[in-house]
Amino acid sequence: MNKLKALLNILHCTQHGTWSFLIDEAIKDMIADLKTYSSHDYIVKDDKIGYKEQDGISFKVTDGYKTLFAYFHENNQNNISKKSLDDYINITIRCGAFSYAELPHRFVNIIRVTGTLEHLSSAEKEVMKDSYFIDTETYMPSVYGENKGTFALNADIKIENKDDYFMTICNEITSRLAGTTVGTQRAVLVFFENQKKLEEFKNSSVIRPISEYINIITEEANETEKRQLMKKASRAGQITLLTCTFGRGTDFYFIQSISK
Repeated sequence: MNKLKALLNILHCTQHGTWSFLIDEAIKDMIADLKTYSSHDYIVKDDKIGYKEQDGISFKVTDGYKTLFAYFHENNQNNISKKSLDDYINITIRCGAFSYAELPHRFVNIIRVTGTLEHLSSAEKEVMKDSYFIDTETYMPSVYGENKGTFALNADIKIENKDDYFMTICNEITSRLAGTTVGTQRAVLVFFENQKKLEEFKNSSVIRPISEYINIITEEANETEKRQLMKKASRAGQITLLTCTFGRGTDFYFIQSISK
């Protein structure tokens, strides 16, 4: 971190007039983030550090100076090149902040505040009334109709010991591949808490008999790979392992075969 230290020394020795407090605040942020950067989640890919965003990786998102110190750390581990590190070294000057709570005061009209109005506490309703002058409540039925989903506690939840955990998942996959019509197969999608859990399952010996039918989609796949795998995921007999970020808001391509 010699370059960073040298940069800070130059800043200390340079006259910044009435703006010197901005540098002081930046240094405080650096010290705070240096203590905690190792515990924040980031992904190293293509000689850059990125962060999970929806079902992908964004290299435009940063986490204060934690990202900067992560670059230094990964460079020391030979996972990030010196050029990439040098290109990223910078000092960020705070120029302002947004208060989303203040934005509604600039609105001309406020319509449809929340879909969970009846579940707000009395204190929350007081804030709506006193701070935002919302004093009329109207309750309307959901456009989606009654929820007809069922949850079978005994059938939908399985509690297994660690040794049998992967085997239970594998058996569940095999049983759900069978279609409602004899001799047909369905597609199976399995969502894991994170990529580490997915990799552990993928590398376990229990899935060897079905490994040739397994596809994997994680945040690290590029857009072309994702589109191809999402098209393939809905085909009969395919088994797709995914991380939980794909569990909601992901467009899969459903292909229906029509026989003449």
